[in-house]
Amino acid sequence: TSVDSTVVHFTALTLELVIPLIEAPSGTFLAGLEEALLQIMMSRGPSLVASSTKCLDAVVNRVTKNYQLVEQYYRQLLDFVQKCREECTVSAKKSDVCRSLYVLGLLCKHFDPVNMPSFKKNSQKIRDRVYRLLMQFTEEADGAVQLKALSGLGFLCRRYPELMAENEAQSLYSRILKCQDLPKLQCQVMDNLHEYFEEQVGKGVDAGFEISGQGKGSGKCQKEEKVKAIDWGDSDSGLSNRVAELFTPLIREAAFHASGTVRRSSIQTLSIILANGLVHPMQSFPYLIAMSTDCDSTVREKAERIVTTINSKHPHVVRVRCCTHCLNYGC
Repeated sequence: TSVDSTVVHFTALTLELVIPLIEAPSGTFLAGLEEALLQIMMSRGPSLVASSTKCLDAVVNRVTKNYQLVEQYYRQLLDFVQKCREECTVSAKKSDVCRSLYVLGLLCKHFDPVNMPSFKKNSQKIRDRVYRLLMQFTEEADGAVQLKALSGLGFLCRRYPELMAENEAQSLYSRILKCQDLPKLQCQVMDNLHEYFEEQVGKGVDAGFEISGQGKGSGKCQKEEKVKAIDWGDSDSGLSNRVAELFTPLIREAAFHASGTVRRSSIQTLSIILANGLVHPMQSFPYLIAMSTDCDSTVREKAERIVTTINSKHPHVVRVRCCTHCLNYGC
């Protein structure tokens, strides 16, 4: 029932926080918990799968280090979806394929193949194999399969942000954002981009904290660490900027979609792009003014807050831009 699912969901979230804090937990208990979480991942709905994977992340990565179990499940999913693709049985096993694609993406998000014994030397090949499979499934005729493949691709790109530089991924996202007849896929693409930018911003903040916490080290060590952080920041933020510049025009156009869900995804994604200075805000200013008249209160209020923020940071530029538009339209 829905009540049972809610109980399981919050139990998993609680265990995720509690297990790493327990001193010398029982090995039998942990092994049973790992098996139970895998069973939920193989049989329950998306919200329970997500919370169970997060809990398994906490148990394996922080306590048991039982990567062999995760590796075995990883291989099982990869072999299953590849076999379905090769034998053309995707339609007959649609629900299992959708679940496998979603879980495969979640595993990529929470577990790095580099930490898995037999994957360690071939982590690049494993990453490329998962990427190719997910890209192939985005070309399926069934919309539900496409949606789960896109979701998995989003998780994979959070783990490996350099994949967003691939022409294949960029072309896929651009094609979907330009197609007005695919609202669910458009929302998923914008959700993927939102989470991608959020992840990159979080990494930048963590790197900044690491640098600021090294004040007690030697001058030479501090200098070396700062150089490493700067190198990381340049490459990472540079890619984020390029991705934002590529997709922001398409995200802005989605703000005028007939679907309110698409418009809400558009303003949410545009918000994180502008909040972190990934593109110049004035390019989006006319769109934000239009969004502030949206019939959807969520879109309207979000756009008004962004306009207020831009005005507080760039008051002179905003006034000049507004005056220019007024003169152009003979106001």
